[in-house]
Amino acid sequence: PPVADSDAASTPGALPGAARAQCPYCGVGCGLELKPGDPAPEPDVGPASWSVRGDRQHPSSLGQ
Repeated sequence: PPVADSDAASTPGALPGAARAQCPYCGVGCGLELKPGDPAPEPDVGPASWSVRGDRQHPSSLGQ
C-alpha cells in the first residue's frame, strides 16, 4: 500500500496532496504519485477514485 509522504506536495512537479509509492510489478521500483479523486457520496468511505502517474522526481524512471 502507498505510504503518504508529507513532502510530496512540496516536491517540484508533484501533484498537490499526492502520496508517493513504488510500483510493485517488475521489481525495478519505479516511483508513483497517487492523488485522491472526488469524495465518495458517503463521507466515511474515503475517496471515490484515485489518479496515478509516474513520479517525475524518482531516480529509477523519472516518471516514465
